[in-house]
Amino acid sequence: MKCWTNKKEDEVLVKDVLKLELIDRETGKVVKYAEGSNSLGSTGSVLLLMFISGHEEDANKTKGWKYMYLFDGAKNYIKTLTGTFSTVTSNANYYYVVLTALDTSTDSYTTVYQGLYHEENVPILGMMNLWQNVTMTKPSDKILRAKWEVRIPYARL
Repeated sequence: MKCWTNKKEDEVLVKDVLKLELIDRETGKVVKYAEGSNSLGSTGSVLLLMFISGHEEDANKTKGWKYMYLFDGAKNYIKTLTGTFSTVTSNANYYYVVLTALDTSTDSYTTVYQGLYHEENVPILGMMNLWQNVTMTKPSDKILRAKWEVRIPYARL
């Protein structure tokens, strides 16, 4: 997406940032951390504009992309985590929301790809509204916490 400010062309990137954390069950402390980020891309940007303009015909898509899908290195489905979004917040440069999801199970796995989608039971990476490539191995004695932040920058004129 391009915008014009003060006769200068600036690139405006709508970004998503995924932070995966392993948490020790006994202490509650983060013992491992991994992060990745992407620009929202054309598909995500079009969906966002469809929501804003009221032109999105699939009402389910407007209920939020609260389902986080985990995939392995071969893009095979591992599991789905259901998260909750924060309220819209801002800092000096952008507005953002954060989806937080936990896996408190004793399952062990390695996730390499992650995706956000607006429906349950759609474990196909190519169907995801947003996706990331962050590798994290979850042992059975740890909790996985995911924080997926979507950022929309703004310019102060």
